[in-house]
Amino acid sequence: MHCNELGVTTVYRSDEYGFNNPAGLWEQAPLEVLLVGDSFVQGACVPPDQTLAAVIRKAYPRTVSLGRDGAGPLLQLAALREYARYLRPAAIVWVYTEENDLADLLVESRYPTLTAYLRPDFSQGLFERQAVVGPIIDQRIDELLDQYQARRWIPLRAVRQMLYNRAPPPNPVISIPPREGSSTAAEPWVFAEALRLASLEAEALRARRLFVFLPSYGSFSGRSPSAETARMRVLEEAERVGFTTLDVESLFRAAGDTKRFFPFELYGHFTPQGYALIGQEVAAKLASSDRQRPR
Repeated sequence: MHCNELGVTTVYRSDEYGFNNPAGLWEQAPLEVLLVGDSFVQGACVPPDQTLAAVIRKAYPRTVSLGRDGAGPLLQLAALREYARYLRPAAIVWVYTEENDLADLLVESRYPTLTAYLRPDFSQGLFERQAVVGPIIDQRIDELLDQYQARRWIPLRAVRQMLYNRAPPPNPVISIPPREGSSTAAEPWVFAEALRLASLEAEALRARRLFVFLPSYGSFSGRSPSAETARMRVLEEAERVGFTTLDVESLFRAAGDTKRFFPFELYGHFTPQGYALIGQEVAAKLASSDRQRPR
């Protein structure tokens, strides 16, 4: 059970590695498309057949989502580092959420295990250790089942909190070292570095790179000059390190009546119509790059 923003609680069965995908897709490597991102990529609050990944699968059936709630740039880089080399995708799609990705980065930066991914050679070998990791998580979930017997279900947030509680405690301050020549530890360069390393991962796999910018709900009521500057810098940084970009704000505005893409025209994740429009445009962008690739 995931979430409810449209009047129905969404339920999905995770794949063999804990992500929101149909079973068996990992065995079909090499993939056509690999998605990384947060809850928008996980498919929050819509049925499994209406998620962003599901829409893209209509054009590219071998599409896998590594999206998960609360993932910021370091967790997205970590997912890419741990799994992309085994899935060997032809295209990697990095989905950036304006609403909270940089705020999530500040939290992630307190965890030394996550900041270690800023070293190009760091990996925990999670794919190879799945046979070890899986039973440990099953045991923890059994413990949660004892706590939630009366409900006969476990809130997903409880599972996430359980896993966080089992992790090494975070540092009380940002653990990322400052950029050379700077006295400030928490600079935007951390996001830029994570994106640069992700681009290198894609390049090593000879995968096409697409960066998708998801606008905040509030952006359609007007964005401050500083927020607009930040938006342009993020898109420019993505292009600088080799990504083709897709600005979903422009896509939504061109479609008109932008608030219909949000639940009951209120703050939240996207409606099925929103995911459908983005997914179709992602597929079109990838098809265009397919045609332009040398044979």
